[in-house]
Amino acid sequence: MRRLVCLLAAICAGVRLAYSAEALIPVSLPDVNNFPELYHGIPISLDQVELDWKMIKEFDYYCLGLAVKEGERNRRAQDRGEYTPPFLNRQRVTFVASPDVARELLDRTELDRTYPVRIRCTVGIADDLIRELGNVYWVARVDRIDCYGADGIVAWTLPVPGPTRAEAAPITTEIEKYSDTGPLE
Repeated sequence: MRRLVCLLAAICAGVRLAYSAEALIPVSLPDVNNFPELYHGIPISLDQVELDWKMIKEFDYYCLGLAVKEGERNRRAQDRGEYTPPFLNRQRVTFVASPDVARELLDRTELDRTYPVRIRCTVGIADDLIRELGNVYWVARVDRIDCYGADGIVAWTLPVPGPTRAEAAPITTEIEKYSDTGPLE
């Protein structure tokens, strides 16, 4: 009986660990900026942040500026970790987008405006910058940006999601193709 209880506990622990590895961890911007090594390689979600309209390209990285929602964009806010400027920074994490997402983002954003967003990203070290510049740069590679409208509902998402499985073309098997009676049910 004791072995059965231990086996059940091990299975439950494994399921919990597998679930936590796939789930996004909600994190605040100051936590990521101050302790990036804690989130290395883990998919995270930053909610309640504002995306700045500025984007700068440095060393093939499209750098995004983020701030705590309705936060200031000054030196004190940067020191507290509440603002990440849109350039490579050794003291803070730099949020970077892929070229496709950067292009779509430039098409959607307007000058001199901030956007309330949720960012999904993965934090890591920029290995190519270590070799080239000799410094450690923490970058958060943005996988998804959800921009909220005035009503608090997601207005648009980047990258634009593809069709869902229900909207995709139906899949037919080889048996269904050559069946006289039509598709199998």
